[in-house]
Amino acid sequence: MNIIFSSISAPFFAEYMAKITNEKYMKWQRVPLYRKSNTCLFLVGLYFPKHQFYNRISHFKRIIILFAGSDIIRLNNMSKKDRNKLFDKLKREGAIYATESPEIRDRIKKIYNLDTKIIYLPSKHNFPKDPMPLPDRFSIGCYMPNTSKKMFYGYKIIMEVIKELKDVDFYFYSLKGYDANKEENGIKNIKCIKKPISNMSDFLKDISCGIRITDHDTYSMSAIEYNMAGRWFINNHPMPYCDKVEHDPKVEDVVKLIREIMKRDGCNVEGKKLYDINHSLKFFKKTIKKLI
Repeated sequence: MNIIFSSISAPFFAEYMAKITNEKYMKWQRVPLYRKSNTCLFLVGLYFPKHQFYNRISHFKRIIILFAGSDIIRLNNMSKKDRNKLFDKLKREGAIYATESPEIRDRIKKIYNLDTKIIYLPSKHNFPKDPMPLPDRFSIGCYMPNTSKKMFYGYKIIMEVIKELKDVDFYFYSLKGYDANKEENGIKNIKCIKKPISNMSDFLKDISCGIRITDHDTYSMSAIEYNMAGRWFINNHPMPYCDKVEHDPKVEDVVKLIREIMKRDGCNVEGKKLYDINHSLKFFKKTIKKLI
């Protein structure tokens, strides 16, 4: 069965999944309205449950809908009647719901009594079979998109942590590259990666640990890739082999945790083992094949 990957608000993820699986990606507005035989629509995120283009989903033999980070918030904003109407419609169309993690699966089951499958997402980057040696100088990687960093990515608390840890380098990067703003200029331990990272494995050779403090999240690709490189990772959402902080952590707690990680001997070996298996391209393809 052929697959079309698409998304209303997460086209990057939909496009990269299509690319690594050698399937087709289409912008949501161009997804065909007519029925295509033997075709599966893989939709990344509900995002806009009342969106007019949802009429398009009835034209596919199989539909997989992967819940994304904002979906639960948007579903909560719907009335219970409208939400159940949406679930019933999609169920009649044969939609399969999926999540990126057991934690999100259990949460959705508890809130909506909705059963979902787990699809562990693969990285588009290749990592060595063995964990790479940690760099001599302890450093932390921060995925920090320019547009929403202050609202969703814990920018304020991370900046406070940086000022407390002058002996630790913090690397800021994003999908489109990162340029320092006025607040960051002059802070010597902030290193801005101005160009998009084309090889995550090479980038992580100089990184000891990652940090991600977000308003809401599923299994972030940052945490997945850091684990696959044998790196440590600090997260305010639960993920295996990641160091958990509170959802809205105190600066001193984050600083204390980083100091503890700095004392560890060696790489995150166990995390690498788990993520190499669960998030391999082979396992991803196998999971999709079973669902369709």
